[in-house]
Amino acid sequence: MPGSPEWENTCGLARKYFPNHVASFYSTAGCAPGLVLTTVLKALGPTATRDQAVAWLETHPVPTGGLTPDLTYRHGDHRPFDTVTPVEVKGGKWVKAGKTFTPARLSEDINDGE
Repeated sequence: MPGSPEWENTCGLARKYFPNHVASFYSTAGCAPGLVLTTVLKALGPTATRDQAVAWLETHPVPTGGLTPDLTYRHGDHRPFDTVTPVEVKGGKWVKAGKTFTPARLSEDINDGE
């Protein structure tokens, strides 16, 4: 959530280049892929190929600085997570609003790949 230390130390760094940007949910959702890409390129260097990046991601977690749980990818299944936890903002903080679950469609997709 914008304003939280976790957000400010990851997605909030964009303010350096876009000081007038108004943060939103989409700022956070768009930030995660950037964290993945920069983590891979820092590990492998700027000339990394797609295949090298995929191989690296399949064997290393991507830390998010507390923004989300660390992102992990399985061989053949490159979704960073397979569960959903409903959350809401209360008192300016993200709080769990329901049980963690695996959506039915996601379960089918995972099982199709095995």
